[in-house]
Amino acid sequence: MSKQKVKRNHFYFFMRVLVRPFFYLKYHMKYKNIENVPAEGAYILASNHISGTDPILIGIGLNRQVKFMGKAELFEKKILNWFFTKL
Repeated sequence: MSKQKVKRNHFYFFMRVLVRPFFYLKYHMKYKNIENVPAEGAYILASNHISGTDPILIGIGLNRQVKFMGKAELFEKKILNWFFTKL
């Protein structure tokens, strides 16, 4: 099986670098069992959304890009639509 080269999303990684220090300082985060997330290939990671910051905390905790799904209402405002589609 040939491996496909994944295109790196520079906006995603820029936002991650920008946001990560704030969340690490504010929430003193520690991730458990992160070694169970594969370094490459497909996977499904389900969150129970305890708060609205869950997607951010998941995204900055993993050393690979995460693709998210969201409800249609998140994309109704132009600025949010632009932001979420860039991620």
